[in-house]
Amino acid sequence: MSAALCTVTPNLALGAFPGFSVAQAMQAAQSLADAGVIRLDHVQICPQNAGTLDVESARALAAAYPNTRFRLHANARVAGWTSLADLSTLNRHMDYYVELGKVSRAMGACAYTVHAGLRRNATLYDLARNVDVLSDIMGCDVGIEGMYPRGPHPVGDEHYLVATWAEYAALAESGIPYALDLSHLQILAHKSGCWDEGLVRDLLANPLCIEIHISGNDGQHDQHRSLTGDEGWLGLLEHANERAVIFTEENRRAPANSAQNA
Repeated sequence: MSAALCTVTPNLALGAFPGFSVAQAMQAAQSLADAGVIRLDHVQICPQNAGTLDVESARALAAAYPNTRFRLHANARVAGWTSLADLSTLNRHMDYYVELGKVSRAMGACAYTVHAGLRRNATLYDLARNVDVLSDIMGCDVGIEGMYPRGPHPVGDEHYLVATWAEYAALAESGIPYALDLSHLQILAHKSGCWDEGLVRDLLANPLCIEIHISGNDGQHDQHRSLTGDEGWLGLLEHANERAVIFTEENRRAPANSAQNA
């Protein structure tokens, strides 16, 4: 298993088992944990996981795995789920986020991270304001997950926010917690023709970095492939601050070269 290429044993994002329910993914993950490939100290529940969580099932999950701290990620599936919910569209999907907050509190989550969203929906200033609102709803730290360019000029309305090196630098100085998806930075490096190693090191070391996501891709799309060992950021994980939880998102269901959505 390629997560062994890391200098630390990562915790698991259940999105590594797309289409599995949370219960099915936890069962499948146990053998990996027993083999020392992953840790289950922290487990992230993702929108790729089938089924819908509610307060009752969240409490039951926490009780069934007392040694695991569960948390939600992005538009995880609860009542009112929509693929359009992200930090940039918070005000449009407030009912969904209220339900998400109830589930997060029920499982005793200590953090929640969410994709930045599209430029047409918000500005960086709006994201900062939405983090404050969402922190109150979720009852825990909320972090912004930066994205990557969707094309050669990532500034149009249909492009992601936090998708340039300058925006990542601004995020690091914003005082807002964030999740650093290193595979997203691999796409940014490929499409921009620039690898800002100093900034990546600083982003990892910053105590505002509360999560680090790892997986492989071809530099073009977010594919959640297995790591190859050639990722330029692998050697930088030693700079990760102690607060950051490292989650592997490598696909455990499909062949190593199959694509997955972000």
